[in-house]
Amino acid sequence: MKERKNLEFIPEQSKLEFEPISHTYSLNGQNLVSVSSILKEYSTPFDVDGKIVARKAVENGISVEEQKAIWEKLGKDSREKGTLFHADAENYIKTKKIPNTPNKKLIKEFSKIKFKGALFSEVRLFNLDYGVAGTTDLIEVFPDNSISLADYKTSQAKKMSRFSFGRKMLYPLNNTWDSTLDKFEIQMSIYSYMLEEAGWWVRNLMVYHIDYDKQKIKEFPMQNRRKDVIRMLDHYKQNRLLKS
Repeated sequence: MKERKNLEFIPEQSKLEFEPISHTYSLNGQNLVSVSSILKEYSTPFDVDGKIVARKAVENGISVEEQKAIWEKLGKDSREKGTLFHADAENYIKTKKIPNTPNKKLIKEFSKIKFKGALFSEVRLFNLDYGVAGTTDLIEVFPDNSISLADYKTSQAKKMSRFSFGRKMLYPLNNTWDSTLDKFEIQMSIYSYMLEEAGWWVRNLMVYHIDYDKQKIKEFPMQNRRKDVIRMLDHYKQNRLLKS
């Protein structure tokens, strides 16, 4: 495994700017919408009528407000763990050193993954046709110049499924279950689309689930859903033009 630097996967990629506090991207003064923002627009709001949280509160013998607070804390903890793992993984790719952090065992697990190409971490991507941008956690470039994409996810293990409480995503993705894995698949496929449009052959997509309870990393191969992505981005662009 080796890391390479200074490769632009998309022309002018080095000019793409990211503002972390507002989580916004811009290129040459043009604001671009983030992949996560677009996905949120096409996701069904969770538990609109409050039935799920109410049922869970009864099961746990607590109030609805207490149950909501528990879920909010779990989400916050997951995001904080994810930020630290991303930093530790990027540092390991650059230095090949196992960090002395709470992720020490997990990075050892990460080091066992049999990568065969050059690795690029935290790569910012964009597509001006749709005005969209995002950051993929890992790109592996093979000797034939084909690539693979990967993202690290720190969701609770039980959420790494296609269970969606019977919810579908919103039109034109209303053929897609609004589950954790389905949305990860759409997200990774958007990254793939941006790179394919820049001339790359994308071999495969992967999500590495970071399981903090078991201190293990599990691989989840993702399907490339290019057709769904194009339908969604076309719909988003059309709606944006109508509002302008």
